[in-house]
Amino acid sequence: AFTDRVEAWVPPRKGVRHALRLVRDALALPAPHEGTAPAAALDFASTAVRRHAIVFLVSDFLMEGWQRPLARCALRHDVVAVRLATPAMQGRLERLVRVRDPETGRETVLDFASRRVQRAWNARLAAWRERTDEALTRARVDTIDVAIPTERSPDAIAAPILRFFRMREQRRRGR
Repeated sequence: AFTDRVEAWVPPRKGVRHALRLVRDALALPAPHEGTAPAAALDFASTAVRRHAIVFLVSDFLMEGWQRPLARCALRHDVVAVRLATPAMQGRLERLVRVRDPETGRETVLDFASRRVQRAWNARLAAWRERTDEALTRARVDTIDVAIPTERSPDAIAAPILRFFRMREQRRRGR
């Protein structure tokens, strides 16, 4: 787990109990520092995990500086990018929305009822998606897109992850 530094480290293990521990720890971990900088966490994973492992990077990928450390980590490990998207990042809003840059804390209000705002927002989203897709593809990293749900739904997060593992299993069988 990381913010602008590595906050917690759990050595890799196999099994359901270990997976449940990781989920529990991730949900309970306080974030004592501001900002996010996955470069330090990716560099740490590249060197601390000696054997080949699956490394999941859960992020919105809005910050800069993650591309090269991700590619380096992917040379050594099987890296899976779990790309989180808020409703605003999905371009699905049609009302006034206060948005906050998680890196700088700067807030602004967007009027999604305006076609001009929708077009500008959607253009920025498309450019962001294209940049991240290109960097992830170049690094040969698989991606799971997870939409952060606006309502409680047990399938909202589990469904994309299950689809990913089914796809991986089919891909492995096809070899």
